[in-house]
Amino acid sequence: MIMCSDTTIYLDAMGDATIDTSFFDLTFSDNCTISTLTLSKAVFTCIDVGTPMVTITATDGYGNSATCTATVTVRDTISPVVMCMDKTIYLSAAGTATIDSSYIMASATDACGIMSVVPSQTSFSCTDIGTNTVALTAHDKNGNSSMCTATVTVRDTISPVVTCMDTTIYLDVNGMAVIDSSFVVSSAIDACSSVTLSLGQTSFTCGDLGTQEVTISATDANDNTSTCTANVTILKTPLMTTQIAGPSTICPGLSQIAYSASTITGATAYQWSYAGTGVSINNNGSNQITLDFASDATAGILTVDVIDACGDVSSSATHAIQIESGAICTLVDCARDGIYIDDELLALIGSLDVYRASQSIESDATILSDRNLVFKAGQAITFYPGFNVEQGGVLEAIIEACGE
Repeated sequence: MIMCSDTTIYLDAMGDATIDTSFFDLTFSDNCTISTLTLSKAVFTCIDVGTPMVTITATDGYGNSATCTATVTVRDTISPVVMCMDKTIYLSAAGTATIDSSYIMASATDACGIMSVVPSQTSFSCTDIGTNTVALTAHDKNGNSSMCTATVTVRDTISPVVTCMDTTIYLDVNGMAVIDSSFVVSSAIDACSSVTLSLGQTSFTCGDLGTQEVTISATDANDNTSTCTANVTILKTPLMTTQIAGPSTICPGLSQIAYSASTITGATAYQWSYAGTGVSINNNGSNQITLDFASDATAGILTVDVIDACGDVSSSATHAIQIESGAICTLVDCARDGIYIDDELLALIGSLDVYRASQSIESDATILSDRNLVFKAGQAITFYPGFNVEQGGVLEAIIEACGE
């Protein structure tokens, strides 16, 4: 009679295990000596993992035999051998990337076979840009596992998408204009970050009038750059119109007759001209000038051109001047006994006037603030209701015989 106990064995790294009868606790009962002990199975491999049954046979010297059966628990406790490799991956235009174990597994072996290899992270986004440590775990068929780590470098190499638009701008009255990206960029998109925009040209002057091509660069946080171009049309802002103030009828031979154009913001000069003969312009370039009329001066048109910051004529104004040739222009030589001076008469003469009569001068005129007048009469000077001297105006009234 033979009695045997169960046993447990462990496969080696090659997936093998060999046993003999010493692995079992055997008890014999026989009148004779046991000559042989045999096992129904002595060699075990991965396919035996579990609890196979083994029969032990004991035979005595007379050929008598007895058997017992034992459970052999076959275990695989050898972990897989897994090796990792580093990897660089690139985000898509959507700012994502996906990997599986093949990206970072150099090898994975196990005598009894690999069940699965699982990375700790498979999805990456903009927040993962840079280096990431990813663990790779290999599981064999018998529940053993091992792990290695790999460095996964995530890169963003996708440039921003920038869309440009054409625009029209106007120089200010000083001939300047400044733009920023809002004038020429309709959209700038990047999956991973905000976009920094820079323009090839932001300031414009008179020399840029017309259409200028401007390049816009869009750069994301990872130094990816794209460009587009926009056509910027530069126009001038017209200056306001002006008007000329000054006498419309002049006696020949007068000088320093004042004329002015209304002041225009942004004007750099006022260019005056006279379409007639015998007239000289003083202080040309200013909005306030004086004219000298020769004795043979002719009627004509006084024109002022307003010059803008670009040196061009922005607006113009004209003023017709008539030359008086009648007796009214002889009011300074005592040729008349009496003179009646009203506003219409004063409008014909310049800023410094002397009126002389042999006997009397009468007036109901208003002496304006910019006038300096002298009335000389041999006998009497009479002022009627309505006569007035504005503040700043000057009138000197003198009783003086002609020839004195």
